[in-house]
Amino acid sequence: ESYNTEWKEVMKASHSNELNSFFEDESLSHTDQQFRAIFSNDNFNRVNAAAGTGKTTTFGRRVNFILSEYDDVAASDLLAITFTRNGVSEMQTELRETFDITGVEFV
Repeated sequence: ESYNTEWKEVMKASHSNELNSFFEDESLSHTDQQFRAIFSNDNFNRVNAAAGTGKTTTFGRRVNFILSEYDDVAASDLLAITFTRNGVSEMQTELRETFDITGVEFV
């Protein structure tokens, strides 16, 4: 756990400006909890949060981070699950706005 905490702080220092730049309003920034979700260095990561807390935005930033940080990961290697049609639409929009994702299937 201490390694993951240190890792997240290093990644936050080197990537937060880029990830925050996706917000249209320059005064906006990701929260510490969002950064933790974006940078967690575990094999499986699950984010539970209430409606309107930025889960889809955080997901898009995590995909951006993974694909830009790791050369051996392709977009087709990632799996995301949502349980609503609206969630699928939001994820598609977020991924297209955040990162040039091609060859990804949305079901």
